[in-house]
Amino acid sequence: MGSVAGSDIGTGYPGNLPIIQAYSVAKAGVIRLASCLTNEVASANIRVNTISPGCVATPNGLLFYGTEGTEQRRVTMTPNLIPRLGQPEDIASAAVYLASDEASWVTGLNLAIDGGSYASGGAGLARPEDIAAYAPGMAEMSEVDHWATSGQRVQSGDTPLRQ
Repeated sequence: MGSVAGSDIGTGYPGNLPIIQAYSVAKAGVIRLASCLTNEVASANIRVNTISPGCVATPNGLLFYGTEGTEQRRVTMTPNLIPRLGQPEDIASAAVYLASDEASWVTGLNLAIDGGSYASGGAGLARPEDIAAYAPGMAEMSEVDHWATSGQRVQSGDTPLRQ
């Protein structure tokens, strides 16, 4: 069994930084290309996977992400659920796994290794004040039935009554 892997930095996902739009589109293309390639080469027992690293502390990455305490670093870290930059070893371990026989049934996967940035929708951790802002409405919604219903059940094929 063979394995093909691509790395396409997490910007292949939706984002909001206009300075990296072209880069983001190209990376999204890598994800889709891998998916197409997976379908093409699976019959030859070749696996194709991609890795989408988040913000990793590489020399070039650190130039782009700024230093600790700067606005650049704050913007970089906000989407992460795990509040740190990734380390090259985080990505390398995943690549070794995907290339190994232990991943012999893994194909067509785009693995986001991004400290939870993708899982958070790019919003990061919810702050207590964000949650508190929704609490009054949530309490009201759980006490009041906002849906007008007739209480009548409709059998399959029957036309529901209209009021």
